[in-house]
Amino acid sequence: MTRAVGAAAAVLVLLQLVGLGVHRESALVVAGAALGPLLAVLLARLRPGGGRRSVGAAPEPHWLGQWIARTGALLEHADGSGADWDRRLRPVLAREFLAASGCRRDDRAGCVAAGRAMFGDPLWRWVDPAASAGGVDGPGRAGLTEILDRLAVSRR
Repeated sequence: MTRAVGAAAAVLVLLQLVGLGVHRESALVVAGAALGPLLAVLLARLRPGGGRRSVGAAPEPHWLGQWIARTGALLEHADGSGADWDRRLRPVLAREFLAASGCRRDDRAGCVAAGRAMFGDPLWRWVDPAASAGGVDGPGRAGLTEILDRLAVSRR
């Protein structure tokens, strides 16, 4: 796109020089005629969805594929046992909670207070980095969805 803008600017300058040399009174018309197509192309590219090629989609970045696979694996463990939850989901949720709340791991009382305020007691026990689920079943996808919704609200 920068090549197109550079080329259009060069053509515009060239037309201005030619227009000033030949017809001074028509220089504004010549500039408008050169600038019109450039503006049309720029506006089309800046429009949402503009500038995308319809022939073939761009390949998916490598990191995006990894993120999708990791998220799918986490969702599979949401319906698992409390041990699955402790092993796979609690560390991820605890990191997200600590980042969202700003509390530090060494301030245990502050983290517990912030966690209870954000999630409430029933959900906090599934996010608390220092807790363990023991032999009970995890909260399932509904619990995970509620936890993620509250984390998302806290990040706004």
